[in-house]
Amino acid sequence: MTSRFPTTNNNLPTTTTTPFRAPFSPSIRTSQIGVGHFSSTTTATPQHESFQIHDWKFDTLKTPILNQTESDQLKDELKIFAIPEQTFNSYLTITNTVNGFEFHFNAKDALLYAKNEAIDQCSHIQRIKVNCYETWMNKKIPNSNDQLSDVNERDDGIDWTFTTLYKGSVPTSSDENEIPSCAIVPTKTHKIDYDLLKRKDDPILFYDEIVLFEDELHDHGVSHLTAKIRVMNHSFYVLMRFFLRVDGVCIRCIDTRLFHKFGQNYLLREFSIRESSWKDLMNNHTFNAQYNMDQTVIGNPNVLVPILTLKEETTDLIQLNRIDATIMANSDQ
Repeated sequence: MTSRFPTTNNNLPTTTTTPFRAPFSPSIRTSQIGVGHFSSTTTATPQHESFQIHDWKFDTLKTPILNQTESDQLKDELKIFAIPEQTFNSYLTITNTVNGFEFHFNAKDALLYAKNEAIDQCSHIQRIKVNCYETWMNKKIPNSNDQLSDVNERDDGIDWTFTTLYKGSVPTSSDENEIPSCAIVPTKTHKIDYDLLKRKDDPILFYDEIVLFEDELHDHGVSHLTAKIRVMNHSFYVLMRFFLRVDGVCIRCIDTRLFHKFGQNYLLREFSIRESSWKDLMNNHTFNAQYNMDQTVIGNPNVLVPILTLKEETTDLIQLNRIDATIMANSDQ
């Protein structure tokens, strides 16, 4: 049976990590307040941002944290028993106004790919235990001769760190006669143009960042998923980053980068998994000589990600409208 969860491989070379530049002209962003579907019990006001250039439209929505009713509804829909303590209805949507292609980033779909059945399919993701796990499991149950290790762990249906293999969502139609707006194929020959993204003479026309979820893991660390977008005159670039820190155990980062150069009929999506144990980071003498693993550093992905061990990296070509024969010939089946 073919799984609907993504499968990945580890046969691509490392690419250069490009930091986000701050927006040059935030004043050009347009706002619409009060857009979206939310419970009347929330007090903060949702904020919608929209920007359009060439044949592309970009929309972001920032929302309050889900209330209890909304959280319970989401858990029921996903058939799980736990979600991050701060989960948002926020989203980023990218739309091609010519062929109707859409690409979404949202928490609901992200948590679908954090379910155990998805995580168990990835050989590069190992289940994580808290630093005090062995000590805790060897403790005796009060008024009993049994140890806590004799008690079965509850299965919440989702990884307790909320690690997600989510790469973004492309809506599909149930109409078999409808021509798909895109085709997605793996590629080794196409790469994100990082040199173009580094150009300082190409001003950022639109920039935004949304938080999809965040959790402090019962004071054992932090887990959060964010998405950033910047649009320039020649291209747009998205970085969705899942960052996990389990104190005393490990640091994990899963990045999805989406890039499009205006005028081309395809997008590129780069997916990577990086992870290092706490012990390996402590033994990194060059890193510790500079930062000494202080509290400000262990919570800063921009500092940590470049030194984490690369576990997996793949690139997909997202072809708009149809699969061009020339591109398919250079892509990997």
